[in-house]
Amino acid sequence: MEQIKQIQKYQEDTYLFVHPSKILQLDLTKLAENKEALEKDYIKLLLQENIFHPQGGGQPDDEGFIELEQNQQFKVDKVQNDRNNNKVYLLFLFQEELNNRLQQILQQGTLIKQIVDQQKRVKFAQLHSGGHFLDQAVKKVGLNWIPGKGYHFPDGSYVEYIGKIEGKQEDIQKQIQQACDQLFQQIQVDDIKDVQNLNQVQLQEKLGEVPEYLKNADSVRYVKLNKEDPGCPCGGTHVNHIKEIGQIVIGKIQKKGQNVRVSYSFRLQFRFSSLQSSTYQQSVKYLDRAGFDPNSTTAILMMNLGGPNSSEEITPFLVRFFSDSTVIRIPFGLGPHIARLRGPAKANKQYGAIGGFSPLLNWTLKQGEQIKIQNASVLPAFRYGLPLQEDAIEYAFEKTQGRIKKFLLFSQYPQYSCSTGGNAVRTSIELFQQYKKIYPDFEVSVIDRWHDDKSYIQSLAVILLEDLQQFDPKETIVLFTAHSLPSQFVWEGEYYPYYIYESCKLTIKKLQELGINVDFNLSYQSRVGFNEWLKPNTVHTVEQLIKKSKYKNIVLSPMGFTSDHLETLYELDIELMHTANKLAEQHGKKIFRARSLNTHPTFIKTLNNLAEQGLAENKKGRRQRCIDCRFEQCNIVNEHNL
Repeated sequence: MEQIKQIQKYQEDTYLFVHPSKILQLDLTKLAENKEALEKDYIKLLLQENIFHPQGGGQPDDEGFIELEQNQQFKVDKVQNDRNNNKVYLLFLFQEELNNRLQQILQQGTLIKQIVDQQKRVKFAQLHSGGHFLDQAVKKVGLNWIPGKGYHFPDGSYVEYIGKIEGKQEDIQKQIQQACDQLFQQIQVDDIKDVQNLNQVQLQEKLGEVPEYLKNADSVRYVKLNKEDPGCPCGGTHVNHIKEIGQIVIGKIQKKGQNVRVSYSFRLQFRFSSLQSSTYQQSVKYLDRAGFDPNSTTAILMMNLGGPNSSEEITPFLVRFFSDSTVIRIPFGLGPHIARLRGPAKANKQYGAIGGFSPLLNWTLKQGEQIKIQNASVLPAFRYGLPLQEDAIEYAFEKTQGRIKKFLLFSQYPQYSCSTGGNAVRTSIELFQQYKKIYPDFEVSVIDRWHDDKSYIQSLAVILLEDLQQFDPKETIVLFTAHSLPSQFVWEGEYYPYYIYESCKLTIKKLQELGINVDFNLSYQSRVGFNEWLKPNTVHTVEQLIKKSKYKNIVLSPMGFTSDHLETLYELDIELMHTANKLAEQHGKKIFRARSLNTHPTFIKTLNNLAEQGLAENKKGRRQRCIDCRFEQCNIVNEHNL
């Protein structure tokens, strides 16, 4: 008779919380809680691929459910480990409905879904790994103790050793605590858990003498938490990286018969200090406003340039921006110095005129809270303003305690440019490659351009349609105004101005389909520095249209901006309008600024559609580089394996 094979998936992936499986066997059994209790009837279920850890090795069993149909869940009452046949069974207090349904599923050969309690699984794994790490510290101190019984339960974890207490217990406690702290600080980002399945020869090489209870095993699971850990045979769940545990706190050291008991706990500080940026704590207060769900398996990062959220953030924002040589190519490394010396005075005046801070974060939060995708949470992630994109990535890992499975890099620059959306995506991928050394199982999808997306074009056209109702289309021109770019970038092969023009053309075409025929033109704004940038300049174009054109109405329409910020609220509404309104009045004309996308219902629909597509299609954002690209690191987007 062929032996039934069961795969213990919990040993392969601690963070596998939901998994389908085929039923291999279904029985009824009787079981009592203890010797004094009456036996109860249980359904005994054997699955082909099991994700529930049974109690053993000092570790509690997992808790959770099975799901037969959508929203039809049954609680797993016990997880039973049969050591005679090395199988794990799920036990359910007998219910006729459940038994009948499972019999049908067994006969049909269909799958059921297993759902493990995430928080308890992770906590049990942290406590278990903490016990192993404690043993490393005991060895580092040089105590001649032999590890014995472990108890890794939340109600008071400890490890018992065969040995003697020599000296004051308080002194030994301090020594072990110091050893834990030192080991913890020494662990590197890529020093992750190593799990091997060893045969008897390999096991003997590791242990010297194989314990009696392992001598008949064909294969033994051998776990090392880090490089310094000698490892040991172990069948339980563990964290991937010891820093997921946080700070281990050594409790009492007591004599228990012939043994020594060392109690421990942990103070959760899930973080990777070598990856966490110096701005992380500043960013957290903004990221907390996004209402990120710690049970999320997907993080959608809304990537944008960002802006200062207060007057105190203006100088750091400018320094970060002017330090990026892929965007601001100022020679001799003078960018940061110029930002500190000349930038703040001008920026303070501009931001002061629109309320003292950039509204970009608030708009991004409002947009993000209306993106509704199952098991996904949205975070603002900015290149130069807080919260920075590297902080948003770290935040997602910390909030989920490393359980995050997928990231969507959602560029909020519809028209792709290497200096904006490409820059943000590239630097994020560089960081993700570092995280990949810790967590090899997460994926990254990319939405880095959507200039011709039908839903996006519809949003632009609908807003313009609403705003154009007050004007005669025959006497009106729509002047699209986009953020400019150094001309050198285009000479090197940038497609940005072509994407901008195509969006403008498609919007006008959609307006025609909606019943309005109107002329249009395109200009550029927001030049920075002294180099030549894309032309015509918006201010100059408006003046020429007022003075020389036949149009009585000039409607300025922001193109490429997904919400209002400095470029629209100050450069257009204040700086440009101050002179343009007077000039228009002199020539008997009107100038009007159309609304930005912000949280218009059609645009919220666009964001949801794009996010769903990006996640479903697992887009990687691969692209053709500029013909004369100056930055070799740009190719990382094409070569990454995330």
